[in-house]
Amino acid sequence: MLPFLNDSYSKQVNTIVRKSGLPVRVVFRPPPTLKDILTSSRVYEAGCDQKCCRYCRDQKKICHLRGTVYLITCSGCGKRCVGETERPLRKRLDEHRRALSHPQSYPTSSFSRHRTTMHTPEPTPELEVRMLHRNLMKPLGKKIMEAKEIKRCKPEINSKEELVEALKYIA
Repeated sequence: MLPFLNDSYSKQVNTIVRKSGLPVRVVFRPPPTLKDILTSSRVYEAGCDQKCCRYCRDQKKICHLRGTVYLITCSGCGKRCVGETERPLRKRLDEHRRALSHPQSYPTSSFSRHRTTMHTPEPTPELEVRMLHRNLMKPLGKKIMEAKEIKRCKPEINSKEELVEALKYIA
């Protein structure tokens, strides 16, 4: 899929592809309009239906939002983690909570490592969540925003591998 620039360009590309003999069909897509860039089809997302949601306490209803970049702060020690998800935020946060509660079941999770190194004898600390960006529809857009926030916030809970991987997108 290539961006549509003009008819002349499209004809040239199609001619080159046809002459190459490759079994390829080129598709041209128009560039996004200003409306595409400035509006979202998720304006009326479902809100939180729980009376005492652990994630929506002090903020607007955030737990059902998709395409988000978020910041988690451990209430036990104040260390932070930046993450992104396409799924409803609640599902991803529940995974982090389970890794924190049962670190032996999630040996590769940053939160299980955090629990075993920082809070082993203590009860499971709470997670405080703040949404940094929302309505990020494209995977690359989410990764870039996550990388920018990691660079800005310098979170301590994210693993070194996660940091290196995320920073590739903005280096």
